[in-house]
Amino acid sequence: MREEKILWSGKPSKKFIIYYSFGGSNIGLTILIIFLILMFFYFLFNSRVRERAGWGGLIAMAVIVALVVFPILLYNIFLRRSYQYTITNKGVKITGGIFTKITRDVSFSKITDVTVSQNILEKIFRIYELHIQTAGSRAQQPEISFLALDNADIPKNLILRHMHQHARGYSE
Repeated sequence: MREEKILWSGKPSKKFIIYYSFGGSNIGLTILIIFLILMFFYFLFNSRVRERAGWGGLIAMAVIVALVVFPILLYNIFLRRSYQYTITNKGVKITGGIFTKITRDVSFSKITDVTVSQNILEKIFRIYELHIQTAGSRAQQPEISFLALDNADIPKNLILRHMHQHARGYSE
């Protein structure tokens, strides 16, 4: 049996922090954050409101925005750091998580499909998602997803090449 050799290793893009903090995963939270930020600027630039509420109102809004935004940013910074995507000569692996650490391995023999997707926000941020399907995974949900990649072509082509080599009975 051959020793496992790392062929490619990566992490989510740094854009992951902003994307997942302000829209990548929870649209309701995004609306709340945008509302709070707009209210903050409304207090800041509207002199009549500022006169009635005083600077205390502005400071209160700033504290509310900070209490909502900063924990989300910190969580996503640490979440991004925790994720590691790896492609070896035997298969694909993902590890990561803060409160619950996950490790998922899939051998090339089990991979049935590799797709790259990009929604409208991901297009704006110029990031991609790489989805790896197996015969046992549900049709709607991939077995493994590499999120927020700056370039999905390199890992996708590497996986496809090794899938085909494995199907023919040999690997590097």
